[in-house]
Amino acid sequence: MYFLHAGEGVKPGNAIVYTIRYSDGTAHEYEAQVHRDFGDVAIALPSPLPESLECSPGWLDRRRRGLWVSKWVNPYPEKALSAIEISAKGD
Repeated sequence: MYFLHAGEGVKPGNAIVYTIRYSDGTAHEYEAQVHRDFGDVAIALPSPLPESLECSPGWLDRRRRGLWVSKWVNPYPEKALSAIEISAKGD
């Protein structure tokens, strides 16, 4: 599954937390970390991108600002997904 996301004014330690809920009532959290899984929407992307990133640009404007795409591998592919909840961690 791929997530398209970004933050504004993000700092190290900030994260987007995706709570993936399964139809059997269980849940799993995917914590997308800033500067690893996504970056600030308002900061121009460096070229080339740092190798430490586990994401790639998903959409860019003319100033190389934009949204990030990161891949999440479902640890329970045999379970049906029922919902995804999104929350923020950090400032």
